[in-house]
Amino acid sequence: RQAGLYFWRSRGGSEVDLIVKEGEKIAAFEIKWSGEKVSSRAFTERYHLPVRVVNSAHPLTGVEL
Repeated sequence: RQAGLYFWRSRGGSEVDLIVKEGEKIAAFEIKWSGEKVSSRAFTERYHLPVRVVNSAHPLTGVEL
């Protein structure tokens, strides 16, 4: 099964860099070069899903949806 790749932005300007949807499974990712703090409250409150942070200290490896 092929996954769909999306991004999300609210009317207020909040955003999530990558949304991966495979069937009914959805994962959200914020991608940053450094370890800077990420606020994903708007997305999490609306969809009740956590946003995982991917950066040079925490690369995306072996992620399960």
